[in-house]
Amino acid sequence: MKNEEEVKKEILAAAKRLIQQHGIDKTTMRDVARAASKGKSTLYYYFKNKEEIIDAVIREEHDELYLKVKRAVDKKKTMEEKLKAYLITKTSILKQKRKQYEFLIDNESHHFNIKNFFLLSIEVNGGRELVFIRSILMDGAKNEGYEFPVSEMLGMDVIAESFLTYSRGVEIEVSINMGLDLIEEKAEMMISILLKGLK
Repeated sequence: MKNEEEVKKEILAAAKRLIQQHGIDKTTMRDVARAASKGKSTLYYYFKNKEEIIDAVIREEHDELYLKVKRAVDKKKTMEEKLKAYLITKTSILKQKRKQYEFLIDNESHHFNIKNFFLLSIEVNGGRELVFIRSILMDGAKNEGYEFPVSEMLGMDVIAESFLTYSRGVEIEVSINMGLDLIEEKAEMMISILLKGLK
């Protein structure tokens, strides 16, 4: 017998497929129940309404994005490699997501509000992203000889926040128009500028 988490995941996976194919307006609770092979009563046990499902889908997408980026970064050795992997992996995944939700973004822009999307992104991932970037910088200071200005922690926080600000600018560009060609070259340039003078 499936536990509650598994059932929830199946419902969200079905909802995600339907939203990607048909948008939010044309996706009903009945459609989601049918696609997930569940009764409507099961659906309403986990989610009060369609809005709750949509919110859960968006949060799950943000969560998945963070975990995929973290896995890619954790495979790298140096601080520069890790920061570059962070930007390139995040941009690549966002481009994929932009394509998957193209129908929604292009046809139901009243649902895809860039400001709300990024406010939710900061709510879901902002704190842990900052901690993660700071840990990369701390490893660089400890193992690679980087020195941070002012006080070590303040210097790291400023650089981590600057890096995240740049990263969010990249996210906005990709979300709006699939932009940012030559992302690898741009990532290298940004990281070079960010770290210049620290060694």
